[in-house]
Amino acid sequence: MNSIAIQTGAPYQVLVGRDILKNIGEEIKKIKPYRKVAFVTDDIVLRLHGKVLKKSLDAAGFNCELFVFPNGEASKCQKTLDRIYEYLTLCGITRSDLILAFGGGVVGDMAGFAAATYLRGVDYIQIPTTLIAQTDSSVGGKTAIDTPLGKNLVGAFYQPKLVLCDVDLLSTLPDSVFNSAMAEVVKYALLSDSDLFSLLEDKPIKDVLEDVVNRCIQIKADVVSGDEFDKGNRMLLNLGHTLGHSVENHSHYTVSHGEGVAIGMNIMLKACVKNQLLDDAIYKRFLNLLAKFSLPTSYEKASLKELVDIAFHDKKREDESISIIICEGIGRCRGMKIKLDELYDFIK
Repeated sequence: MNSIAIQTGAPYQVLVGRDILKNIGEEIKKIKPYRKVAFVTDDIVLRLHGKVLKKSLDAAGFNCELFVFPNGEASKCQKTLDRIYEYLTLCGITRSDLILAFGGGVVGDMAGFAAATYLRGVDYIQIPTTLIAQTDSSVGGKTAIDTPLGKNLVGAFYQPKLVLCDVDLLSTLPDSVFNSAMAEVVKYALLSDSDLFSLLEDKPIKDVLEDVVNRCIQIKADVVSGDEFDKGNRMLLNLGHTLGHSVENHSHYTVSHGEGVAIGMNIMLKACVKNQLLDDAIYKRFLNLLAKFSLPTSYEKASLKELVDIAFHDKKREDESISIIICEGIGRCRGMKIKLDELYDFIK
């Protein structure tokens, strides 16, 4: 089992390994003698992995409470959050207790935001069960819910006490869900260096999965440790996200987050080639990686102008400008502020 340190204002460890879910009860006991553990999950994760988690918590002597909601982005809303608050209250959860996020990115966001805001802050732990959550969303303390006007518009920075990534949990993912998550992994390859990019090109992903998860987390750890609150280099992690979120929003979340990010990255890298910022050979390698993981490159149900208009509500907007991330090569990405009325000209 590998341990990666996240050096934020409230430092913590990310544990990565195989067959480690069964030990989560003992790992929690190392942090603090919590009275109760309220674990939040969705119906699919509960069915697949709930028994193993519950057995570990019971064996460690925890008094467990369980809140389950329907799988999917549609649950990432105020209505579900209110139900979590009500449940925590009825169960008598206090600041001496623990909230455990057990699932993918939606579960992590919902449980994390509930932990950040219920009683003005309750400890929580992330146990991500999807590739996108293990490599990206479970690390760094971003928590949020969606609103009708946009994705992640209401949220908080709130760091977990521990993140436990059991790579074996990924074996139950459908290929479509796994491949969708590879968009974030490709993003990290573009942000980091040619070694990770070449690894994704040359090897079957499932042969190097644990290594890839470790590398992505270490990249994010380095970024987050230097910019906890998204004011500088952490914004690089938004490569492809601004227009990707627009795609998700326009599709009413029938397009997954990973698919949206893939489309958003393609729009941005294609624009960088057009504006002579990126070599076409790098762009073609990027397209080949998207094809390798069956990721989309376009969204036909909205024009680029419509996607830019939706981006007007993005949380990264400041006055009449928005921050975008451009790519000038592998390991050479940077932020750029651009006026919203100029963004369309840049990408069209």
